[in-house]
Amino acid sequence: MTKIAFIAGSPTQGSRLFGLTHYVEDRLIIAGYEIDFISAADLPAEDLLRADFN
Repeated sequence: MTKIAFIAGSPTQGSRLFGLTHYVEDRLIIAGYEIDFISAADLPAEDLLRADFN
C-alpha cells in the first residue's frame, strides 16, 4: 500500500488549508492510500522555533 504524508504549516486548525488537505485526504483514503497528517498547529511552538525535530 502506498503511504502519503501531508504536512500542513498553518498555525490554525480552521484555515482553508486544513479544509483542502482533509478533502484530498478523504479522497485518497477512498482510493486506497494510507495517509499520515502532520500539522504544525499540533507541534510545540518552542520546538518549531528552534527546529528541534527530535
